[in-house]
Amino acid sequence: MKHEIIMSYIIISIGIALILFAAYLAYSDYKTYSPQLQFQQSSDVNGLLSSTITSLLVLAMKLGYLGILVWGGSLITKYGIQLLIKEVQIK
Repeated sequence: MKHEIIMSYIIISIGIALILFAAYLAYSDYKTYSPQLQFQQSSDVNGLLSSTITSLLVLAMKLGYLGILVWGGSLITKYGIQLLIKEVQIK
């Protein structure tokens, strides 16, 4: 029974580490993002619209990947907590 409790704590820490890693990635992207450099590349409307759509698509993909990472981390954390509750109730 002791091994299950230790394993549940390991699973919980892995889930929390994934969530914190996603937060770190989001913050590092936030710090390095500069939209002024992307909008100064073209002077016509078509080029400006194209660069805006491209940057929005890249942002949406990054948010999707971060969302999947946080979702996976929360699922792992949930299963670790469920395992811990089950083992504590057995005692």
